[in-house]
Amino acid sequence: MRSNGAKRTLLAGDVVFGTMIDEVRTPAISQILAAAGLDFMFGAMEHGAHDLAAAADLIR
Repeated sequence: MRSNGAKRTLLAGDVVFGTMIDEVRTPAISQILAAAGLDFMFGAMEHGAHDLAAAADLIR
């Protein structure tokens, strides 16, 4: 199982940085945010542009 880097950092008492993805639908956004140094992201599906297919693309 892969370790959760953000969780490990939080348990060590350090800060993590992330963002919410609301309107961007390109699967590359996950890689772009990781390359920028973000520790996590989450997608808004309730009122945003994402459906289950778009969420699956972001997770991939």
